[in-house]
Amino acid sequence: MTAELLTSAALAGWSAEFKLIHIAGLVLVTAIWLVTFSLQVPIHNKLPDGFDQILVQKLVLSNWYRTVFWTLKSILGIYLLYQTIQ
Repeated sequence: MTAELLTSAALAGWSAEFKLIHIAGLVLVTAIWLVTFSLQVPIHNKLPDGFDQILVQKLVLSNWYRTVFWTLKSILGIYLLYQTIQ
């Protein structure tokens, strides 16, 4: 995740071509980090205290945010690849 964040920031800052696509990618990676560290890490930190079905459900549901963001980021990457090889 760190490499993805650094790469996205570098592309958004230095790439002139497809600038908006790279900025959108950076926004998505930032959103992934926010969801991970604000929602999922606190839940993971509570799980060692014992199994809690409600916490597990919250963890699974919050993972859908990350799934959507990574899917959108992948679509951007596929679009960029297509534009590059075309």
